Amino acid sequence: MAYNPLTEQNMVYLTIGTDAPYKPYYAHANRDFTGLVEKPRQLFYARDGVGYINSDITEQDGKYHLLMKAETRLQGSTAQLRVIKHAVSDHLTWGYLIPSKGNVQKTTEAVEGPQAFRLNDGSGYIIIYDKYMHDWKRGTFDLVKTTDFKTFTPVQNADINTLSPRHGGVVSLTSDELHRVLDKDTSITVQDAAKASSSTSPSLASGTTVAASPASDAGVSRKDLGTLKADNSWASEIWALSGDGSVAVGDAYTDANGVNMRAAAWSGTDLSVKRDLGTLRSDNTGAAKAYAISKDGSVIGGIAENADETLHATLWSGTNWATKTDLGTLPTDKSGTSGIYALSSDGAVAAGESSVDSGTTHAAIWSGRSWITKTDLGTLRSDNSGTSWAYALSSDGSVVGGYSATDRKVDVYPHATLWSGANWAIKTDLGTLRTDNRGTSVVRALSADGTVAAGSSSTDSGYTHAALWSGSGWSDKRDLGTLRSDNSGTSWVRALSADGRIAAGYSETDSGDPHAVLWKITYPTPAAVTQTATLTSTLQSQTPPSPTQRSVPASAIQSPSAAATGRNATSTQAAQSPAAATQPATPTSTAQSPTTQAAQNATPAQASFQAAPSTTQATAQAMNANPATPAAASEVQAQIVDVTNTRRTIARLRYETFSALELQRQSLTYLQQNFVVPKGQIGWGASTGFVADGRNTDTLSTLPLGYGLTDTLTVGGTLSYAPYRALPSPAFNDNRSSFGAGAFLNCHQPYAGGGVFVRSAFAFSRYHADIHRGQLSGTEAGIGGAQIAGVAGAIEVGQDLPLFSDLVVGWHGGVRISRVTRQGYTEANVSFPIQYGDVAYRSTFAYAGVDVAVPLTPDLQWVSGIEIERAVRKPTMTSTAHADDIGDFQYGAVLTQARGEAKTGLKYKLGNNLTVSAIASARSTALGTTAVGGMLSFGGTL
Repeated sequence: MAYNPLTEQNMVYLTIGTDAPYKPYYAHANRDFTGLVEKPRQLFYARDGVGYINSDITEQDGKYHLLMKAETRLQGSTAQLRVIKHAVSDHLTWGYLIPSKGNVQKTTEAVEGPQAFRLNDGSGYIIIYDKYMHDWKRGTFDLVKTTDFKTFTPVQNADINTLSPRHGGVVSLTSDELHRVLDKDTSITVQDAAKASSSTSPSLASGTTVAASPASDAGVSRKDLGTLKADNSWASEIWALSGDGSVAVGDAYTDANGVNMRAAAWSGTDLSVKRDLGTLRSDNTGAAKAYAISKDGSVIGGIAENADETLHATLWSGTNWATKTDLGTLPTDKSGTSGIYALSSDGAVAAGESSVDSGTTHAAIWSGRSWITKTDLGTLRSDNSGTSWAYALSSDGSVVGGYSATDRKVDVYPHATLWSGANWAIKTDLGTLRTDNRGTSVVRALSADGTVAAGSSSTDSGYTHAALWSGSGWSDKRDLGTLRSDNSGTSWVRALSADGRIAAGYSETDSGDPHAVLWKITYPTPAAVTQTATLTSTLQSQTPPSPTQRSVPASAIQSPSAAATGRNATSTQAAQSPAAATQPATPTSTAQSPTTQAAQNATPAQASFQAAPSTTQATAQAMNANPATPAAASEVQAQIVDVTNTRRTIARLRYETFSALELQRQSLTYLQQNFVVPKGQIGWGASTGFVADGRNTDTLSTLPLGYGLTDTLTVGGTLSYAPYRALPSPAFNDNRSSFGAGAFLNCHQPYAGGGVFVRSAFAFSRYHADIHRGQLSGTEAGIGGAQIAGVAGAIEVGQDLPLFSDLVVGWHGGVRISRVTRQGYTEANVSFPIQYGDVAYRSTFAYAGVDVAVPLTPDLQWVSGIEIERAVRKPTMTSTAHADDIGDFQYGAVLTQARGEAKTGLKYKLGNNLTVSAIASARSTALGTTAVGGMLSFGGTL
């Protein structure tokens, strides 16, 4: 369920379907929530035939994020199932696009039932989902955290799996509500936003003048531009206008592209000519949106789907905007998504947002020749963390508007923000329309000179309304209202014409439907203006005041864009912002806004906050603290331990144990090295490698040696050492040297131009780990130590067959056996020590694979291979524990019985007797995760 501000109703979303693909639908409920008031309509359209269930919608900064489980697919489709997908829209009930092919969950297990909830401290959102196949008897949940619904980071050590329901959800409560729940007070009420008076008035006719601001007599007109469909049905929206308003761009549904939203341009007389701008894909399919346009209408910016089905910042230019340019992203590896939301007057500067290396989203600028210079604009926070977006640019690109996360001492919600000055380094917090200046706000558009900013903001009534910031220092805030007859509901401004008199966006109508609309804003007749032709460079260091700094006279503050850039004022009255014309600025050298940021040191409040240890730090200190000195025998001592929580900590430790043993099994495969040495020669090697499964990492350095007993028989051995091992933290800590060894026998016989072989290998490794049982409220920090060891062996047969030009294809198959153990141990330094039994992890697998070696040069080969293994005997892993007066525990692991591996790399001959190779691999693990590895090897013969 979600609240729809456009209709002031609760919207119910549900799944409809049986054998056909499931489809998310929605319908609004009546005021009493006893029935639906309309026939359900489809919420999301899947173009690949995937059926989606378990929908969840979360609003963030004007974007609606839809989470869904992929449940069914068409016959023959390879689409992933039982994963969580994310779609985003600018509207609650329509227009959802999937921005990339990535999944939300961070597990390879089947998942469903996603739900997102906002953290009360404003630091982001938590998404909870049910790993429903992990344990059929109870819910098994995972959590990920996000700040921008692009990057999803696993939340570790969350005490969530004590819940037994499926499809868990979280509801935020105020402190008062929480105490009343704990006191079993059932008379809790939820305070809604202020309700507008009921009205049965019909919608205003097209062309009727309505007020742009409730307290103003300024006139406004509107026009419905329709859609790209022949019957003008479905939906459309306008995001930007050219300088003279002759071209409007946005998105709309079409007849030819099914459920995909398409970037669209309206031009010609009365904007009656409509054009589909297409996408970045070679076949022009997929989705796209247009958000920005240059002053002359020759360059359009937005987002479009590329060949990887990922949305990237895109520019359309040339004749009929047929030239498409992919601007890429900010991360060093060019990953993530990006978007363009504003262009300078000449189209040379593009503003928007992009994924960044830190894992969040920042406002970004593309400038320079062919837009190759990318600038990260950062945020309002003193440490530049958090999320920001850029939506608007002044004509010359010197002022950027959008929103940014603020320092938490100001507000936990993002505020409308302007960036200006050299390299846009000056950041200004514009505040909100609320009387307490809190809540959310955003700048979506700027006038040509940057003195008028428009977007949306929270209001005292509880609605989000179209907002306008103008006047000196943008200190005049105006609520532009909506198209509803009673001025209730939601509205946004998405674009401004160069003179600030035409705004474009969408608004709710009396029928509740969102429509593309235009606002034509009439400002008061300006008084005589004495316009300064040139601003001196000494004004460049001055910054505009904060909108909340009421003590600074408006007449003492100059034009913000001029102060920031020191550039010439707009040369013609026609192009000048009306706000600037009515309120000429006078320079001052003393006014500076406390919310305008360049570079700041931490405040005393921040220093105090940083000095205070966090709860996590305090817990860690408690876990590592020395035990108290025992009291004298004559003293009576009592210690209380939470038994329920103790059981939970034991259950949590078992999973960490299983994970450490699986990592050890994976590492043993690297010890089972095998090669061929000519008769009478010694083969040597040196290698270093790693294996990691997302949470744990094991490194291994090996020294293999072999001797050719005959022309067809080689024997050898391997020694290993692990210089680094990152085990499940903080449960495991390998602080002692580990040791490993292996042996192999290789019988190779030439055959049919290639060769057949029979080979076997054996490996052993061990290390000692300090093990910490994690703490929950009322539990003890049990500490112990145990040896973790493993043995593994394999025997296989295969054949290498040269095909042509030294291309070698081979196959192999065999049986692989392993046994990994963790010794039993008893905790120390606790009143109720837990006694842990031995854990033995046994597995026997039959496997088969294919390898290929492709010569790239006489000395360089590309080598690759795939392998599939299947359990011959069901793998087992069981953990047992006992605690006096608490009880006995036994936990088994659900292990996969079929797994796969893929590897690829390069092999290079440095000389007659020396070869170097680098191989990367990825494999599925017994616990259902994916492990990646790599090995760098040198070798030769003596």
